[in-house]
Amino acid sequence: KEFVVQIKGSVNKIIEDAVDENISISKIKDSDNQLLIAITEKRTKEEHLVPDDYLRISKEATELGATAFGIIGGEPFVKKNWDYIVAKCAPSFNHILATTNAWLFVEKLAIRCKNLGIDTIHFSLDSGVPELHDLFRKKVGSFDRVINAIKLCKKYKIKPIINTVIHKKNLYTEAFIDVLEF
Repeated sequence: KEFVVQIKGSVNKIIEDAVDENISISKIKDSDNQLLIAITEKRTKEEHLVPDDYLRISKEATELGATAFGIIGGEPFVKKNWDYIVAKCAPSFNHILATTNAWLFVEKLAIRCKNLGIDTIHFSLDSGVPELHDLFRKKVGSFDRVINAIKLCKKYKIKPIINTVIHKKNLYTEAFIDVLEF
């Protein structure tokens, strides 16, 4: 699982001040060329971070200049304490994002995300053709769930962002252009 933090300030200081030996920190840039720090657990299943670990991490990251926090990797909404983790990232002061395949994203979850203060949700959409997206995701009905989730985000004023995997079977297709124009 990854916990992404957007940082302003010295990356070297962040790496020097890594929260503990069971977490790796890597630098990445987002689409706006903003520096993001991905904090990835290196623990076994039995040693997963507990919600209070996320509180500690978010406090330390905020002290280092964090301005945004994201729950990504796997499917964040299956983690039983995901809403507690989001709340500990101070959504009233920070930008909060989540990344999902939208399979579990229904109206009740959209309302919960809005009430918690999630600002942006990234959805995986790999083709403008439902059958191709479903084939790529290996789940029939996945395309329709993504489209519905995007509509729910718009309804509840959560910014939806589309993530897509570019590969040789979709790059030069009309379906790929459909995703870009969506």
